[in-house]
Amino acid sequence: MPSTHEGYRRRVERSRGVRRWSRLTNSRLEWTAASAVLSRRGVQDGTRGRLGGHSAAESLGCLTSMSAPTEVWSTFLDADGWPRRRPVPANLVRRWFSAAPLEARGTLFQCLRNPDCRASVTPPLSPQELFDFYVSYFESCISADPNLVKESRWVLAPGDLSRFIAQWLQEVWRSKSADHVSHDAIVSWLERILLQYPGFAALLSVNVADILFTSARVRRRFLRWRAHPVLGPLFPQLRG
Repeated sequence: MPSTHEGYRRRVERSRGVRRWSRLTNSRLEWTAASAVLSRRGVQDGTRGRLGGHSAAESLGCLTSMSAPTEVWSTFLDADGWPRRRPVPANLVRRWFSAAPLEARGTLFQCLRNPDCRASVTPPLSPQELFDFYVSYFESCISADPNLVKESRWVLAPGDLSRFIAQWLQEVWRSKSADHVSHDAIVSWLERILLQYPGFAALLSVNVADILFTSARVRRRFLRWRAHPVLGPLFPQLRG
């Protein structure tokens, strides 16, 4: 219910200093408050001190019941919000990638942004798999029902989404490890998003300019956009 989501959001903002969930990459994720809210809905069994009651192996056999954010969180995290540090089958995660509703994928996205949770997936997901899931989630948020965006903390609103995408792209671009896809893949995806979603492009372009394009070396990789009839006007700094 919208009132439950709004009440939860206000409690988290007061107790956590308005930390954006999209930036949570620390070891302990926000979970205790969610447990309290969800337990009042009658979904906490309490037998093992966590929500749900499925082990990761059991979850793999009952995907149809894994549509709630609760189930995704409880697979990766204990009742206190700490990573369980136990193997999570990669096949389960891949099935969530393709079959889970948007809110559950938002929960999975938050979990996978945490290094400990991500490391628990066995065998490890490839950089391409993670990239494909992240961008799929982003696009789902862009095109989501505005009412769902307003009511759900698991679906990023346009302003938060545009900032997060720019910050994430900067993180990926700066990484010197083999844990990310190529820069060409980033350029290609960003170009497609800007052209396919013109209503969102205005927000995204501002954040990309303010965050990703602060580096002259990065801007050089996008110089071909200067002559583009749509992309050129969005990024006047490329003409400098």
